[in-house]
Formats: sequence, C-alpha cells, structure tokens
Amino acid sequence: MSLRARLALILGATVALTVALASTAGYVLTRNELRQQADELLETRAEAVTRELERREERFERRREPSGGFLLPGERLDVAVQVIAPDGDIASVPIGVQLPVSDRARAVARGDAERAVDEVAVDGVPYLVLTRSAGELGAAQVGIDRSSDDAVLRGLRARLLLLGVLGTAAAAAIGWIVAGRTVQPVRQLTGAAEHMATTSELADPIPVHGDDEVARLAVAFNQMLDALAQSRAQQQRLVQDASHELRTPLTSLRTNAEVLRSADRLDPDDRRRLLDDVTAEVDELTDLVRELVELAQDAGPTDEPLRPVALEDIVREVASRAERRTDRTITVTARQPATVQARPAQLTRAVANLVGNATKFSPPDTAITVEVTGTRVAVVDHGPGIAVADQDHVFERFWRSEQARSAPGSGLGLAIVDQIVRAHEGRTFVAETPGGGATVGFELPDTTGAPPAPDPPTT
Repeated sequence: MSLRARLALILGATVALTVALASTAGYVLTRNELRQQADELLETRAEAVTRELERREERFERRREPSGGFLLPGERLDVAVQVIAPDGDIASVPIGVQLPVSDRARAVARGDAERAVDEVAVDGVPYLVLTRSAGELGAAQVGIDRSSDDAVLRGLRARLLLLGVLGTAAAAAIGWIVAGRTVQPVRQLTGAAEHMATTSELADPIPVHGDDEVARLAVAFNQMLDALAQSRAQQQRLVQDASHELRTPLTSLRTNAEVLRSADRLDPDDRRRLLDDVTAEVDELTDLVRELVELAQDAGPTDEPLRPVALEDIVREVASRAERRTDRTITVTARQPATVQARPAQLTRAVANLVGNATKFSPPDTAITVEVTGTRVAVVDHGPGIAVADQDHVFERFWRSEQARSAPGSGLGLAIVDQIVRAHEGRTFVAETPGGGATVGFELPDTTGAPPAPDPPTT
C-alpha cells in the first residue's frame, strides 16, 4: 500500500472512529433523556392516581368488582391507568389500554414491594409501566406509550449511520487529496533518486514549499544534490588536470625508455645523464601521484579525531625537519601562539607544504621565516615573489606561475593546504613580502578566546 493510501486510510479510520464514538454518545444520551422524561411523567401520573385512590378508598372497600373508570381531576388522558387489587386482579376499568399484570406488579399489590417498572408490549405497541403501591387498596399501575420515542430513536440511528458513512467517505476523500499534496515532495524525491540510480545523472532541484518536515527533507536533498554536483565537478576537474599533468612525465619516460633500447651505443656520460633524467622523472611522477592521492581524499572528517594542538609545536617540528633535509636555516617566531582544535597529521601536512613551497622557490642564500601569531601561521620568504595578478590563483589545483613552470613540482602543494585549512573552517592568504618575496599562510578559527591575529599585509 502506498504512503498516500495509508495516510488516507488512517484519516478515514480516525474520522470513522470519532464519528462512531460521537454518534454512540449522542444516541445513548438521547435515549436516556427520553427514558428520564418518561419516568418523570409516570411518577407524576402514579402520584396523582394514588391520591385519587386515597380519596375513593371507601368506594373501593364497598365494591371489589370493576366499576366505571375515572378520569384524574385536572390530568390529561396521556397515560394508561388501572388499579390492581391485592389479590392481583384488575380492580378498575382501565383508562386507555389494559396493561398486562406481571409478577412484579402483583408483588407490589400484595405489599411485598413499593414499586416496579416493566417494559411490555400491548398489541405490538411498546409500553413502559410503573406499578406503585396504594396501601391496602393494592397498587396503581400507569403505562406510557413508547412508540413515539422508539420512532425518534430509530430515526436518530438512521441519521447517525448515514452521517457516519458520509463523514467517513468525505474524510477519506479529503485525506486522499491532502495526502497527495503532502507526499508530493516525497514522490519527487523518490523519482529524483530513482532517476539518479538508473541514469547516474543528477536530478533538478526539488521545489520547496513551507518549512515543515517534508520541506526540510527537500532542502536536505537539494543540498545533497549540490554537494554531489560539486563533488562530481571536482572529480572531473581532478581527472582532467591529472591526465594533463601526467602526460608530460609519462611522455618523457617513454622517450627515455626508447633511447635506452640503444644504450649500448651511448657513451657513458650520455647514458648516465639519461638515467639521471629517468630517475628524476620517476621521482616527480611519484610525488605527483602521492599528491593526487592526498588531494583526492576528503580533507573533511577522517579517522583522525580533532584534538587540541599547539600551533607553535607543529611549526617548530616541521621547520626542524625541513632544516635537516635542505640544510637551510628556517627561523620560527611566535607571538601569543594559540592552541587550536585540529587533526595533527593534516595540520602538519599543511605547514610542511607551505615551508616546502618556500624552500623550493626562494634562493638558498635568502632567509625563510615562519611566523606564528595567535591562530595564524605565515611563511615568509624573499624569493621572486608572486605577482598581484597571480595571487588569486595560488591555491588552485595544478596552477603554476610563469616563473615556476620550469621548476620541479606538480602545483598541488598549496591546493592541499587550502583543502586542509577549509576542512578546519579556516582561511588561506597570500601577500607580497616587504623587500621582495612572498608571504603565504593560513588562519584557523580561534577556539581558546585569545585575541584574533592581525590580518596579513595586502598589496
């Protein structure tokens, strides 16, 4: 059963149950009200008959045979009346119809009970009969025709039944319409998901109306579509850029491999240079593949948890390792260094890429300084610098300036830095260094309440 049918069925069943309960309550209340009115009328008439009997006691003592009936003074003939003698016989001409005398009525006439109420039928007409003790005279018996009340109750039952059927049908129809409007976004979501599953094509955004749970589901689905679209675009761009960057070293390796087929005809110096070139190409290709793998991995949530990390400790460790590897002096300055919530391995990778970029593009005799100010890390070099027109592209994948295209590298190092920093909700920056060179770094959110670091110099 579809969700729409279930909702309509639930709504119809709920309305049917509500109507049934309300109808039953109304019917019972009406029936009890009619019965109460009949009981009150019988009590009134029985009281009047009893008083009349007391006034005519001598007459009934003299004559035990039925005599001419009597009308109650000031009363309407709206009930059936008769008197029962203590021996159980009818001691008067009945007014209205003759009421049957039950065993309970005879018990009242004998004085064994004060009153009795019976429901009887006279020629098929229902009567409610009250038998009330009249002392030594026996009992007064008063009956009221209940056929009109029964007709009212029958009509009420029919109307309530018809109302219940029509109400349930109307509720089911309204529920079907409302459920259709309610599940429309769900059907759209289902259709979009099925379209994506069968065609691998991203569906159009789902229209969002209102702010209820279904609307929030549509918003979340649209956000998922946007994320998938961005992920697919980044994946396609990565594949295209990687294929372009891999083409050059692979072509060079292929060329050198073909030359090596005739290595026996090469002199030792040419063969050595050729092997050095192959080794360099393999190293560059290895670095490129490694960086591609790192870049392809999501820099967001990983198995490494967030924990407090001292920025100064990370920077000094990276700088010390870079000094040992490059034999260059790298100075670290710290001013109010902060502790941030970060993933240590990723943060170390980001700082290492910044320092490595500075050592790669700055002359060996120039200074490299890493400044830690609060939550900001800036790597300052005095190399050729970065042109103002190129600063907006520094953190793009595979982008390399005109001056850097002849240098080794893939152009992925700073892109990895940007990806890691954005995963930590931080920002990257680049600026010119006063006196020449470049200042490249990042700033992470302040989670310690320390004063924010000043913005880097801009051009």
